[in-house]
Amino acid sequence: MFDKYLELYILKMESIKLIKETIEKHIPNRINKEVSKYQDAILMDFYFEQLLSGKTDKKIEEHVQKYITVNEINKEDKKISYRFNRKGDGLNKLKNIEESRKAVSIGIYTRNTMYNNILISILIEFENIITRIFEEIITKYPDAYLGDTNVSYAEIIKAQNIDDIKGKIISNEVNTIMRESIFKWIKILEKKHKIIISLENQYTKDFIEAYLRRNIIVHNESKINNDYINGMKIIGKNIKENMIGHRLECTKEYIDRIIDSSIYLIIYIINQILILFKEENENFTNAILSMGFEKIKNEEYDLSREMFRLLKDNKTLDQQTKIYSQINYWQTYKWDNKYEEVRTEIEAFDISAYEVLIKLAVYALKEDYEKIEKLLNYEFNEEKQNEELAYELEDFPVFKQLRKQQFYKDLKQKYPNTFDIKSTQIDEENEEERKEIVKNDKGKFKITIDVKEKNENSPELEKKEE
Repeated sequence: MFDKYLELYILKMESIKLIKETIEKHIPNRINKEVSKYQDAILMDFYFEQLLSGKTDKKIEEHVQKYITVNEINKEDKKISYRFNRKGDGLNKLKNIEESRKAVSIGIYTRNTMYNNILISILIEFENIITRIFEEIITKYPDAYLGDTNVSYAEIIKAQNIDDIKGKIISNEVNTIMRESIFKWIKILEKKHKIIISLENQYTKDFIEAYLRRNIIVHNESKINNDYINGMKIIGKNIKENMIGHRLECTKEYIDRIIDSSIYLIIYIINQILILFKEENENFTNAILSMGFEKIKNEEYDLSREMFRLLKDNKTLDQQTKIYSQINYWQTYKWDNKYEEVRTEIEAFDISAYEVLIKLAVYALKEDYEKIEKLLNYEFNEEKQNEELAYELEDFPVFKQLRKQQFYKDLKQKYPNTFDIKSTQIDEENEEERKEIVKNDKGKFKITIDVKEKNENSPELEKKEE
């Protein structure tokens, strides 16, 4: 259940990243193509600002004076009178300062709107997952939320069965909760279930800032207000009151950070509420292990480090899971050039009682290839070839430096059939989607995701009569 929610959220964040990358690739080019048409007018406007300030760029001045002559500068009224040196320039729209300002404003507004809308999309998907989480909690623990709930006679009559009534009651309660702030959601979990959601992690702070920012984007033209300042105080950030009215802008780097922050916070919240759903612990833990593993492969070390920090510190997990999480946690430091921060921990770790994979992983962290080679010679010889271990050696990122060693390359060459085995688990859930995109055109296969003209499950919109 919760592992599926997390997988769904990750897919949606990857989708948002793809949309973001596509927009970044095309929109700026379109904006700059339009703005560049007004180059002369924009440079004129910029030059006039410099004249009023008393400091001009000589190169800009030389360029602008090729096509205009300044008649008068009125610094008090901030006005400049000028004339064009060539006939016809005065009627040229592309040399009109007012028109150039419109083009620049549209360009900047488009850029800002682009990132604002992406941020809002992230928050929508985040709230969708939180909605599902509260639905699951209330369904399992109705007494904590619905003890005083009343149902009207009319609602009972309208309902098809008792499940309809239950669903309506739960939906109403969830909607009421979701209309509250993120701080209220946290208090509800603490008050009703003694679940603590700490605000200390930087990812959590970053996401809450984005949550507060979304509200001022929607309701206050992206300008800082008292609600934003008060919310930031809760996470330990003091914003001076003279910043009220200051407009905040979202950037490429900001959006990337918020996507990661939202993923972390979803993982953290679910990790904390698993005390209420102990039967979900194993599946969710495996989902984090798998996801964190992929993040390390993709060199996303900051986020994967925090994911494995949660697991290694989770006292409810079995010892093996915690050890794997510990090793993954350590290797995020190694590959992020921060090995010295964990060197002492790694060297003090006693591996004597652990299986061969753990021993190899710790030796790999310490780059003790002599001991690794000795262990591998025991696991791969004429009498036995450990296929399961071979798969881990090829897949586990902690062994990526090992895979470059000549003795390892020789081992693979000696036992090629052992190291070439791959496996996958069939994904039945997305079978229909695969059928939809695989097209067989007389034996030639095409993989395409088409734009849908209409949704067969939705009623057609009535065409407006002329």
